[in-house]
Amino acid sequence: MKNAYSRLLFASALSVFSFLILIITLLFIVPLSQHSQPRRQPVEVLPTGQTGNWIMLFHDSFNGTALDTRKWTTCYFNFSVGNGCDHDQGELELYQPDNVFESNGVLNLRAEKQSIRASNGKTYDYTSGMITTGPTTAASNDTRFSFQYGYMEMRARVPRGKGLWPAFWMLPADLSWPPEIDVFEILGDASNVINMHYHFPTASGGEGDSGKDWTGPNFSAGWHIYAVDWEPHAITWYVDGVERRRYTDAAHITSKPMYLIADLAVGGDLPGPPDSSTQFPSYFQIDYIRVWKSEASSTHTSVPVVLASAPGLPAFPIATLPCSVSYLYGQRRQASGRGRSS
Repeated sequence: MKNAYSRLLFASALSVFSFLILIITLLFIVPLSQHSQPRRQPVEVLPTGQTGNWIMLFHDSFNGTALDTRKWTTCYFNFSVGNGCDHDQGELELYQPDNVFESNGVLNLRAEKQSIRASNGKTYDYTSGMITTGPTTAASNDTRFSFQYGYMEMRARVPRGKGLWPAFWMLPADLSWPPEIDVFEILGDASNVINMHYHFPTASGGEGDSGKDWTGPNFSAGWHIYAVDWEPHAITWYVDGVERRRYTDAAHITSKPMYLIADLAVGGDLPGPPDSSTQFPSYFQIDYIRVWKSEASSTHTSVPVVLASAPGLPAFPIATLPCSVSYLYGQRRQASGRGRSS
């Protein structure tokens, strides 16, 4: 009987000892092993050529297999014709979702010589592609992304050819016009000249237009970085990280939140129609689009922003931003029109 009792006492003691070892392991050994692993840090990407503190508001590197429709739609809200959309200013294309696709980490906006009949009964001789973070319709209340002041940047390769008209630009989220900020417009038969414009409302209710061009290399021959820093006191244009234009009439600089547009127009009042030398299909290729906010210039209402980090890492909150940023919301009213060039 005594031996049985001793064995039971020993077994109980052994169970208590094992439990204590487990507790010690959980309290000390596991945390130490976790701390021995390097923490994955968010990848910090700054605007090209810039220094200081910047907070990224928006980015798309187009590394997927299809366009992210949470960020983009493929038509203007006010030029829909049922099975696509067109545009004014004499443009000849019908924008089609199939002409927008991602491949090998690049977004392609493809222009094709293709006869197509739209739902409005009009026949178009060309199709092309565009993207925007703006709304699907004037009443849909689904602007994907807009912001008030910031630095927007695109790395892209533009096509060459008479009648081709790639552009990267912004319109106001309240769907009014003007203002309009054109980061760049390039005509396919003058692919070494970048056009930089700002359209703004005047005190009399008309349109003011401040534009300048800069002659550089043949932009269709390689990849280049196009950017605008839009601040309350100035709008500054950059090409490959170098300032090429600055607008400083602060009284006319808009404070309206704006959304992004990139498109490849075919024909139009400015470039004219394609000719026999224009190659089709032609591509406006985009490596990435990014938007930042400068911490130094922030003076507006704070809103929390959560942004996905580098591929494979979880989403993380990067800041409470002193600025106005909108995701999937905004006030609506019909735009009165727009001018994309002088």
